[in-house]
Amino acid sequence: MSIANPQTLVIPDRYAKMGVRQGFQPTPPDRLRMAIGGLYGKGKSTFVASIPGALILDFDCASNNVYSSRAFHVQVTSWETYETIKAQVFADKLKGDCPFTRVVFDPLDAFLMPLVDLHVLDVRRKQSKSDNASIFNVTTITEYGQEGMGYRILRAELIKELRSWFNAGFPWVITYQMKATKEAEARYPLMAPSALGLVLGEADLTGYVHSKPVLVTYTETKRINPTKVIEIPRQKTEIRFLLDILPENALTDEKRRILGLNESIPLPPVDGWASFVEKYEAAIARLNAGDIQLQSSVVAPAPEPAAPPEEKKP
Repeated sequence: MSIANPQTLVIPDRYAKMGVRQGFQPTPPDRLRMAIGGLYGKGKSTFVASIPGALILDFDCASNNVYSSRAFHVQVTSWETYETIKAQVFADKLKGDCPFTRVVFDPLDAFLMPLVDLHVLDVRRKQSKSDNASIFNVTTITEYGQEGMGYRILRAELIKELRSWFNAGFPWVITYQMKATKEAEARYPLMAPSALGLVLGEADLTGYVHSKPVLVTYTETKRINPTKVIEIPRQKTEIRFLLDILPENALTDEKRRILGLNESIPLPPVDGWASFVEKYEAAIARLNAGDIQLQSSVVAPAPEPAAPPEEKKP
């Protein structure tokens, strides 16, 4: 069946001013909160560096190596540096004099551990009324308390930081590292799934950056003599980088899928963000035009249990 996008209700002004909306109104690209995963060296930092107006908080000191970056970037190696940058950006935003439109945490793994972890640990120690408290016997907040209390504290602080940026007017993009096993093609995030799962729940869109070899056919020109030139067909293997939106794995959230945006988006070495925006806006345009066909998710009824065999009469 085709998607219809009827918008027949009229919202009174008093509610419209509160932000009440009706109908299909997807988040524009420059307001998306995005989570981008991938293996080491597969193009995550290159992709986020192509976002114009973004401020990359670089926690593993890799942004300097990205060619033709369209974003701003700053190396962050301590919580004090992070707080100083954040305070300045927020102050400039209030004055209407901020050059940044969004923030990038690259990668979020290195922000969570050790920066957020050590910050929370330090705060808890300063709040302690006794030098013999158990908080002084741990080297990471994850070891504090029982039944995962430390992990809950750490996750809460992480989400609080992301929300503070968004509430201040800065949509965020986070990258997270993944690893692959040699025995299988399965990929796993380096972050604890409980922490990453909360972040993905806050995101509007999640994606996975990867690469694959592609066989490319081309022609080589060869001069036989001063008057004759021939073209020889050749082939070579090139590595292409791709962005999959909501790849199928245990961390995806189907309700956040943009219908029709389920393809691998080629990412050029420069301006990969523009490639993503083009595909995203094209998918939205197709939805508004009613050009997307939905596959009905019909669940087959469970088979009726077989009748027990008839007993033979003696």
